[in-house]
Amino acid sequence: MYEILKRKKVQLVYIPLVLYWILLFIATTIPAPALPDILDFSDKVKHFGAYLGFAVLLALTFHFQEKYKVLAKYFLIAAIIAIMLYGAADEIHQIFIPNRMCEFLDWVADVAGGSIGAFFAFLFIRKSQPE
Repeated sequence: MYEILKRKKVQLVYIPLVLYWILLFIATTIPAPALPDILDFSDKVKHFGAYLGFAVLLALTFHFQEKYKVLAKYFLIAAIIAIMLYGAADEIHQIFIPNRMCEFLDWVADVAGGSIGAFFAFLFIRKSQPE
């Protein structure tokens, strides 16, 4: 699976990351009452899950990109830092969206989900990367 992802990284990692990121941004930009409540989960669980998936794709992207060797080497740390920064920016951005709020615990859920997602990507790469 690792070799397939590496060989087809644009189609299987980069494009899905861009599409996921766009959907995540759109979802956090829609005013709260306009959002359909598809899943009856806590809002923190939704944040956790959304950022878990986001971090998996982001960590894989950092690992497979070839332009910045340091970023590829330290992809786990880079992904967690990026998730922390983007999660904070996203929460601040929601101040300007009607019926949305900037919540510290939402950011904590973003970072927790993102950290676990990045760690899942790390474990996948570690287990499947050729020596």
